[in-house]
Amino acid sequence: MYSNPYQRQESALEQQLSQFLGALSPPRTVISCTANDIVKFLTPKDKSGRTEVHSSSCPRASCTCPKRLGARSADSLMGCLRAIFNNLDVFMILTQSLIPL
Repeated sequence: MYSNPYQRQESALEQQLSQFLGALSPPRTVISCTANDIVKFLTPKDKSGRTEVHSSSCPRASCTCPKRLGARSADSLMGCLRAIFNNLDVFMILTQSLIPL
């Protein structure tokens, strides 16, 4: 169905986003979502990363520092989201809502 792994990843992410937005109150679609909705969608994904972000006081031996998405993973995720919104011609609307006036 999809010719490459990136397209499969993009399709899966779009499906996850649609399910997440549909569960909000009131339910939203990818086209009607806000920048805050996207932040709410991304926050749990960041917390499920595997890259440890150590504080300066971290003992390393018994590390309890938070784990976050690595830079490449976050960049890939943002690229997929950008492609999803570009395909729906709504990227400019979301970008404008993120830029402070």
